[in-house]
Amino acid sequence: MPAATRAPRGGASRRGGPARLGPTEPDPGEAPRLPLPRRAFVVVGGVPGAGKSTLLHRLRVTSPRGVFSVRDPEDIRTRWERLLGGRRGYRIWRPLVYAEHYLRLLLALPGRKTIVLHDTATRGWARRLLSIVARLSRRPAILLWLNVSLAESLDGQRIRGRKVPARTVQRHWRRWTRLRPLTEEGEPGYASVHTITRDTARRIVLEPAPRRR
Repeated sequence: MPAATRAPRGGASRRGGPARLGPTEPDPGEAPRLPLPRRAFVVVGGVPGAGKSTLLHRLRVTSPRGVFSVRDPEDIRTRWERLLGGRRGYRIWRPLVYAEHYLRLLLALPGRKTIVLHDTATRGWARRLLSIVARLSRRPAILLWLNVSLAESLDGQRIRGRKVPARTVQRHWRRWTRLRPLTEEGEPGYASVHTITRDTARRIVLEPAPRRR
């Protein structure tokens, strides 16, 4: 079965480009697989509605216990909504959601599990900061882009029942439009970059390397 190849470290991925896992599998019933190095730090990036939370939720419920440490701010936001009785005033308490999100990330770094992190990753400074965090924790950083159209992004928001303000969507989309051609060249600080479609994100299997005994 075809698998993604990992690009070399240190920017060498620019020579051959990142691996692309597309929906063109020999057997549509077979899930594409992405082998991961031991204790990888996987950043799942993409515009709002691309399917990041869907991928992470599926990963959480279908993977054996003790393999992944999944970090998704949507989980924290949902809990806060229950506590506060709805979504009103999200702009006010949003910083609390992300403060807890990144605190939980920091607490997971010393562990042995593969970390899978939800982040739009459309901001250059955020991608660089995450790669630094990965390096300091001695984890190989992997960037997994969900490449979708604007229509797919809006449809994804509609399906999940959480519509992002139009101004925010436009801001992320402008960044992604500028960034998308560059994903062919890799990303400094990341061991490998992989670009997948929304269809592939629904089926992809992440395969961490076995732990050392």
